[in-house]
Amino acid sequence: MWFILKSGSFGGHDAGSNLALGLFFLATESDRTTNERKLECKPERSVDMSTLALRFTREDLVGYLGLRTGGLTRASIPWPKKAAGLLWDTTRGFVSMATLRRLRDYVIQKYTDLDAKRKILNFSKAFLRYMSKTTFDSRYAAFDLFLAIPKAVKVRKHVTQRIVTTEDIQNVVETIRNSELPEQHRRNFEALVLFGAYTGQRPYATIRQLTAAQFHSALEMEKPA
Repeated sequence: MWFILKSGSFGGHDAGSNLALGLFFLATESDRTTNERKLECKPERSVDMSTLALRFTREDLVGYLGLRTGGLTRASIPWPKKAAGLLWDTTRGFVSMATLRRLRDYVIQKYTDLDAKRKILNFSKAFLRYMSKTTFDSRYAAFDLFLAIPKAVKVRKHVTQRIVTTEDIQNVVETIRNSELPEQHRRNFEALVLFGAYTGQRPYATIRQLTAAQFHSALEMEKPA
């Protein structure tokens, strides 16, 4: 520490008092530096997440649900509502390692569709971030670690689980022809079965979307396709 003695030297009338004053400043500075180093070296108190439980109320969840669903279409609202209901039923207002793991395990076991799992768990993660901001407590957001979706190796399927053979198609066609349906209906069903068999189009994703006008246009082409 720099300090200035009044006399400019150790001699003179005020030499003794200035020296004492300077030594006092040096001692004070030394004590302050030592205390700062002690504070810097003092380890921070760790938090055990396995025993930590943070509280939230039903009103907190309803308030966030209102923010989340504001402006959404009617068809988009059911999933956030379902996610909020599952979050409350499994946690009962307590954010902890045990309650969030219970929510995650329930969602993974109940839903086979990956999008459904993501909708529920991502809603819960977003709510934790919301609570972290509204309460100024970052510990809420840290708990999203226990809501991660497990990564599964995607298995490439070379064939479908059910292989439809020529005999299967023949049996279906024969059943239609021998049925008591009106002739027009029999022709329609037979045409749909044969169209699907020859083209390999999926019944619900493709065939049901086709219209009679599209068939007429295709048949008028030089090479019907």
